[in-house]
Amino acid sequence: MGLTPRNRGLIRQWRLVRALAASKAGLTFKQLRDVADEPVCDRTIRRDVDTLTFAGFPIDVVSDFGNGSKVYLRDWSLQ
Repeated sequence: MGLTPRNRGLIRQWRLVRALAASKAGLTFKQLRDVADEPVCDRTIRRDVDTLTFAGFPIDVVSDFGNGSKVYLRDWSLQ
């Protein structure tokens, strides 16, 4: 049984959360795209970040003029 597009999206988003949780310095959208481990565009990663934020994950996107943006996951716990 193969993965459906919906399952791929969920797995990709969970990978993003895990990578952000492991990074104290934040990650760029390009780094998050690499973490996704599948060919996706920056727009898909931005949508995933928006979806995770809407779902309640404490994610901040900080613009670093000249260097793009960095994405941070504030301290949180899964309870």
